[in-house]
Amino acid sequence: MSGLLQRACACGQHSGNGGECAECKKKREGTLQRAAVNFAPTQGVPPIVNSVLHAPGRPLDAPTRAFMEPRFGRDLSNVRVHTDGPAADSARAVNALAYTMGNQVVFGAGQYAPTTSAGRRLLAHELAHTVQQASSTTGLQTQLTVGAIDTPAEREAEHVAARVTDQTSAARISEFKPVQQSTSTSLLQRVPAAPSYNGVTGTIDLSKLRFTPIPDFKAGDLTSPLTLTPTLVDSSLVHLSWELYDPSDKLIDGFSTLPGHSISKSASFELKPDLFKAGKAATGRYTLRLVGRNAAHEPVAYFERYFFVLAADLTTGTAATGALGDFTFTEYGKTDGDFAKGIDYVVDIKLNFMPKANAITCDNIGFLQVLESSDRTGKSNHRFAGARKEARKTPLNYSVDRAESGPSPFYGTFKNPRTGAIVPGSNFKPGKGGSAPVAAELEDHPTWNQATVDRFETCATCRSGANAGQIYGCVTWGFSVDATGKVTLMPRSLKANASDTLKPAVANWNVWRAAQPKPTDFEAAPTLK
Repeated sequence: MSGLLQRACACGQHSGNGGECAECKKKREGTLQRAAVNFAPTQGVPPIVNSVLHAPGRPLDAPTRAFMEPRFGRDLSNVRVHTDGPAADSARAVNALAYTMGNQVVFGAGQYAPTTSAGRRLLAHELAHTVQQASSTTGLQTQLTVGAIDTPAEREAEHVAARVTDQTSAARISEFKPVQQSTSTSLLQRVPAAPSYNGVTGTIDLSKLRFTPIPDFKAGDLTSPLTLTPTLVDSSLVHLSWELYDPSDKLIDGFSTLPGHSISKSASFELKPDLFKAGKAATGRYTLRLVGRNAAHEPVAYFERYFFVLAADLTTGTAATGALGDFTFTEYGKTDGDFAKGIDYVVDIKLNFMPKANAITCDNIGFLQVLESSDRTGKSNHRFAGARKEARKTPLNYSVDRAESGPSPFYGTFKNPRTGAIVPGSNFKPGKGGSAPVAAELEDHPTWNQATVDRFETCATCRSGANAGQIYGCVTWGFSVDATGKVTLMPRSLKANASDTLKPAVANWNVWRAAQPKPTDFEAAPTLK
């Protein structure tokens, strides 16, 4: 693993590139023959660089933070600047006015001057690098690499610096893209921390702001920008920030607006095709976050949506093999509606889960299914399915997918009116494990007469016994419907475990159940394993 040290040329020229400018490179290479862009500590990076980066540094002063933070749309309290003699010596050693590693910004002699125009621009350039590197997993114990002189990250940093220091165009600053560095192939998927600034942490609140839902898609299928429009409902929200994270929780795109401009509350976000090219894009779950901020730039509320970028769709009629069994969509189709003529759309799915022999001991396997349903502006559609489903939804708008009369969180079950027992209905057959396993089967036929974007996660789960709550694998699927009734099916995926959207939705079922006049009328969801 290597850490990327980014620098501004000591001659003061950025030339749109950052790092060492072309002219200085020519002069240096005319007198000294050596590799200039890959300095390991034992192969030429001066020891003083590592020494300075391990020094504590000092935070940005209050006036500088007050100027920079609203323009970058983020808390810069963790940034540390180094301006002493050793810092100046280290900058000179790498031929730089300043250089950045992680949240450490090191300045050459006299270069930290945030009250001057040139000094503010240099600082903005380096702060852009701290944002680019904010999600990197590298640390100060890694091998240091001096950044190349002409990279997208350097051009981006210089562009950001120009926008930040140009008061006529400060309503919106440029997008940020992380520095690409080596990482482990095994990555922990985690939700980015809630936005925080000035001691205030935002809360997820769909009632205060929302944005256009995002269907799942295959890498390479996005051929034109997908525009996502915000709706800020709460009057205290006067400007916004957008943040896009890839499946490893790296910030890969985003921007902030400033208050008092025409686009402060309405600036849309575009998913750019270049980020999702086949063979190049990281596949998995992406997170797009919208943050609503008050006049003090504090994050009052935020909302985020997950969407999957997949290498390929699952194939109808072909088993997708999991560790404990196979999932097969035996049907995955749709019939477009014609809303102008009063014709509803219909989506038809049939799914089965066949346990591997002797891999599962549960003799009562069912399906837990959760749904996120939004209209084209991002407003929740659960209310149309009934007050109970609306009441059970999570802050991120996921709810256990059961009809109003559903007595159990497990899909396709109903209460026998004669015996009171909860039994399988016509659209569900329970499965079992053991040496002679039996497939669990599910059938679903969503239909409606309104535009919607619906995303489902369906997990094969043990319903009862010693293994109750054990999840044996999950699939995702869904569809979007336009204003005319045309249906577009989303690509499907197989997951080994339940997501962090299914688990809260299932937990909310139990919270809702406990609040009912007679909780025993409803089956409790098991603790998921």
